[in-house]
Amino acid sequence: MNLFHIRLDERSEEQMKAFLEEHFVSLSCPGIGDMERLDKNEIRAKLAAAYGGAWSPELEKRAEELHAFAHSVEDGDRILVEHGDFVYLGDVGDYYYVSSPEPLDRVNAHRRGVTWLHRIHRSQFNSLVQKWLEEPGAVHAFGYPLAAAQLDDWIGPNPAGLVSAPEPSPLVDRQTVEEALNILRQAMRCEDAERRERAAAAILRYAKP
Repeated sequence: MNLFHIRLDERSEEQMKAFLEEHFVSLSCPGIGDMERLDKNEIRAKLAAAYGGAWSPELEKRAEELHAFAHSVEDGDRILVEHGDFVYLGDVGDYYYVSSPEPLDRVNAHRRGVTWLHRIHRSQFNSLVQKWLEEPGAVHAFGYPLAAAQLDDWIGPNPAGLVSAPEPSPLVDRQTVEEALNILRQAMRCEDAERRERAAAAILRYAKP
């Protein structure tokens, strides 16, 4: 089982709602047809024909992303998909292609089925995952064992169900929390014993699960 980050093209709230309610995720690349039986070279040729371009680094990168989406990601892998301040964790299924005259379906033609497991605020991930999520690219694999992502608390199905409406953002962002903790750490080293004690108690309350 592997973990992949799938960075979607610019999506509207309506499209993200469709992903959650209809249990799929997609990459936008209309005009190249079903990729289920295409290798990377064939995808590259289809891209060049559809968009009228010769080989370029951009075309090569897109061909690699599309090939990874259709073939490197496997049924049963885990995916992370960002939307706003939240990241959606899913159990991914097979690739499939939707041929439709509807504009939205054409944009979402290349799909993988998803069982959505949880929605997680980005700040809740460990630093390794947060740094990985900042890397560019539409599809890329987590370069460490899955255990290093520390997703165990979210792997099982959400007993309350996955709510598609966004939750309120935290009142205090992560940077502010870190600044406050630094102040408390400095207070623990001051000469006032009572102040040291209060600072230590505040840090312990914050650290308590």
